[in-house]
Amino acid sequence: MEERVFVLNQFCTLLLPALALLVSFLLGSEILKLRALLFSQLCSLAFATCAFIAACAKPFDWRFSWLASILDFRFDFFSSCLLLVIAFIASVVLFYSERYLVGDKNRLSFIRHLLALSTVSSLLVVSDNLVFSLLCWNGISMILWRLLAMRQEAEGAAKLVLQHHLASDFLLGLAVAILFNCCHTVTISQLPESISELSKSVELWGYTMPFHLGAVVALLLVLSMSIKSALFPFHRWLLATLEAPTPLSGLLHAGVVNVSAILAARLWPVLQESSFVLIVWGMLASLSAVAGTLIMSAQSDVKRKLVFSTVGQMGFMCLQCASGAIPAAVFHLVAHGLFKCHMFLQSGSAVSEGLLKKRWNFSEQDNSDSGLAPSTVRLSLTLTGLLLFVALPLGLWLWHEHSVSSETALSVLIASAAICTSLSALKRVNFALLFASGVFGLLLVFTSDLLAHMFDARIAPELNEQNWLLPVAIVAFALVALARYLVSARELGKAFYVHALNGFYVDHIAQRFFAGLKVPSSGSASKETI
Repeated sequence: MEERVFVLNQFCTLLLPALALLVSFLLGSEILKLRALLFSQLCSLAFATCAFIAACAKPFDWRFSWLASILDFRFDFFSSCLLLVIAFIASVVLFYSERYLVGDKNRLSFIRHLLALSTVSSLLVVSDNLVFSLLCWNGISMILWRLLAMRQEAEGAAKLVLQHHLASDFLLGLAVAILFNCCHTVTISQLPESISELSKSVELWGYTMPFHLGAVVALLLVLSMSIKSALFPFHRWLLATLEAPTPLSGLLHAGVVNVSAILAARLWPVLQESSFVLIVWGMLASLSAVAGTLIMSAQSDVKRKLVFSTVGQMGFMCLQCASGAIPAAVFHLVAHGLFKCHMFLQSGSAVSEGLLKKRWNFSEQDNSDSGLAPSTVRLSLTLTGLLLFVALPLGLWLWHEHSVSSETALSVLIASAAICTSLSALKRVNFALLFASGVFGLLLVFTSDLLAHMFDARIAPELNEQNWLLPVAIVAFALVALARYLVSARELGKAFYVHALNGFYVDHIAQRFFAGLKVPSSGSASKETI
């Protein structure tokens, strides 16, 4: 009985938005159409919440096949968690869009496409079929292209986004074709049973290559996911979305770029067949994390800051996937999606606040509300920092007593360090508020730790991990941060700042490269001759 209730809630979460899209074409007035779309999304969120509560109370793993195994669905704790996140973010973005686009002629079409994008993403989460997952993967690309192409001035950006995403779709299609040819199944849950077929060596023109089919498939999957998640240097398509409407940016950065963790979680048995490819992916992800963070720190535009922040965050998420820390990557997906959606939707208010402060010549020195002496500020920062660093022994205790994974413990330390580095922004508040923010931050850290422990136990209890990859990358991050601090006041640091401000010229190099590949038409050639 409990399993039927869980499955029914999952199905309702998926079907209600799709049915509302169909009904919206039958209703008369635009107001009724909008109400139907928004109400269906709220109902979908309610069903997703009930399914998640049921999954937390009792773990389920229910699989369903329909239409000759073309539609294979898998409902488990992983799917219930992500469906809840997608439904919540989609609800917030849709209601925001309904107010944000008042008076826009494309408001109804825009909301329909947003709802379709969240529905396709939800179908990807529950898909247990390679072909159906490929269709969802491509559906995300096409809907995103249509959303960007609604504005005539953004046609060039929409074309660039489509080119990158079609390249990702093509690579995933090749991987699916090889998997079906070798394993003779398109059901994802059945791949581990025939995964040994991927250990065969590749033969080309009668020669045996020094790598096997598993490495080829893993490389295709890694490249496809790296492009979709906008890892450096494949992030050009994400920069092209800077002029997109704010609701689309919120859903894009909160959902679309995170789909790599979903695919990696489902296809991890295939990815772990080639440890070399995972190491290469981890190195690329580490480069993206470092480059994205450095470029973000040099930007002054709010949206460009958020874009490069996403590039860095996706690098860290893919690093977790490459190291086998799938539960930590899924937790990162959820946290980053909620955080980045909030940041984009309130970016307009932040800009308005900054312009207002500039207009009235506001500065830290002019703020006399707190009246804190420099020594008091230093003491407050020190005490709060010591409080937060209590996370270290408590994190080790949780690791020892509750078998929390090493990746989760590292995530706790990273979160604590991030909170400590943000304390300098709290100079203008009094000590009580500063202390309260430290306690609240510590509470968030350990709540996150407990949730991550639950993910470890229920999403992927047994994984063949690259345990050394994530700690080595974090040490490398610390060395990069130290080097940046040491050279920041020198000429080398100033020169490096200019390079970071320009995104290390990746966009300029790509533009020149693709411009050089274009063959001039006969008309242009004749003009040059004249």
